[in-house]
Amino acid sequence: MNYSICSLDDLGRTLRSEVEAFDRDDDAVTYGRGAVPDNDIVEVWKGERLLARLFRDQTNLPDYLSKTLSTGQRTRVSDWENEGGATFAGREH
Repeated sequence: MNYSICSLDDLGRTLRSEVEAFDRDDDAVTYGRGAVPDNDIVEVWKGERLLARLFRDQTNLPDYLSKTLSTGQRTRVSDWENEGGATFAGREH
């Protein structure tokens, strides 16, 4: 199965995207984790389904994003402002 691994900046803008084939979802997420040290955000997609959104620094997230993640809001593609799924609606900057 093909997966998209998307690298995003700290504002959720897509910097690059690559398509890789993996046998299992866990393998794709593990591969995505390998890109986290070099990127603010990494998303792992299987078709139109977001499998994981990985953050380089989860201890220093802005309040608006921490609340969004902890309440589980904006978990579907349609909940976000861009096709990459990581533009954070209601930014305070």
